[in-house]
Amino acid sequence: MFDEILQRMRDKVSSRQYLMTLHAEEEMSDDNLTIYDIEQGILTGEILERQKDKVTAECKYRIRGLTLDAGEVEIIAKLKSNWKTCYHYCIHTLIPGKRQMLCDICGSEGVKIRQITRTYGKGKNLLVIENIPVITCADCGETYLTAETLHKIEQIKTNRKKLAVERPVEVASFGS
Repeated sequence: MFDEILQRMRDKVSSRQYLMTLHAEEEMSDDNLTIYDIEQGILTGEILERQKDKVTAECKYRIRGLTLDAGEVEIIAKLKSNWKTCYHYCIHTLIPGKRQMLCDICGSEGVKIRQITRTYGKGKNLLVIENIPVITCADCGETYLTAETLHKIEQIKTNRKKLAVERPVEVASFGS
């Protein structure tokens, strides 16, 4: 029933023509999943049901697939009429050839690229990655990472011993 929709989503994943919301990337990291797990889940998964987004009234799809280590992952995905794709672990596609990107949430023009710093892990496994490029909408505040950025983050995490420079970090407790 949903074979054509799932194939379009798989094509976007295979060609790395998508964006993921910063919020979704944070959830992915909190769940100890990588972008490779999410992509594998879409490539191996099946659509379980179609749902209606409460905010945008758009259709979204619940996909269940396998991670790289054969664990299960569920992903909520949208496929829009303009070929944009959104996954929970929300992935959105870029529109090739467009000079001005449109925000996938509010549709406004002129989203900007900015640099952020993110932390991964805890304690002795803490890794700080600086200057991560993200796409941000000034109107609604949504922030996205490109597929290429997500893959680069995974490469940095995997090769942290070679790429990271050790620096002292001040840590304070909120209760102090």
